[in-house]
Amino acid sequence: MTRFQCLLQGVNLMPFFVGETVGTVSIFFLCSERFLSIYKPYQSIQATSSVTRKVGTGTILSLAVFTVAISFYVVKVEGDQYVRSSCFGNEVLGRLFYDIHYTLNACIGLATVLLYMVTFALIKRKTRNSIGAVADIQLRRQVVVTKRLSSLLLSTFLLQVVPFFLLALSTWSESLWKPLISVTIWPRGIGMSIYPVVLIAVQPELRLEAARIFGKFKTNTASQVSSTTTQQVQ
Repeated sequence: MTRFQCLLQGVNLMPFFVGETVGTVSIFFLCSERFLSIYKPYQSIQATSSVTRKVGTGTILSLAVFTVAISFYVVKVEGDQYVRSSCFGNEVLGRLFYDIHYTLNACIGLATVLLYMVTFALIKRKTRNSIGAVADIQLRRQVVVTKRLSSLLLSTFLLQVVPFFLLALSTWSESLWKPLISVTIWPRGIGMSIYPVVLIAVQPELRLEAARIFGKFKTNTASQVSSTTTQQVQ
């Protein structure tokens, strides 16, 4: 198969890279929302979340399209050679794509960590200078949610920022970047898998929504089983 055919037919190829970028940007905007909620805790939470989500959704879609476009551009520039039918990413996409993709994700991941550090510094200053009972209550609520997300920050640093920086720094060497891709694919894959679980665990509204969906599914399943049992008895 050619590299271009792999891009078109390799269902295991582009979704992974798009998923990495989407995950990195999503967590950055989640941290941005936390920063705004601490910076202006008295402002409407719904208004802040609405603006953040709209900007975040637009950015995520743009970067997803950018990731796909870069892959086709690289194949066009470097030539459409034949590769193995297994369509491994390091054979199909080449070093130029990896250099752009991992540098971009490493920078976004680092920006996320730095933003969260600024948020915690802001928490320390605000809690020291906060006045007024209502203001204290609103601020404390935002602080509790923000601190819960610290586990997400740690997993972001270990599973995203570190592997992305290692890969971005290794692309200069042909003997380093391909082995590192194989080594770091596990933490990157684990990172994409645990982010939804961590988010549901630390965000009360997401936890309630997940419980509602699961409860609805459980009710529907129980109804189907009951209906089947009734039909068998009849």
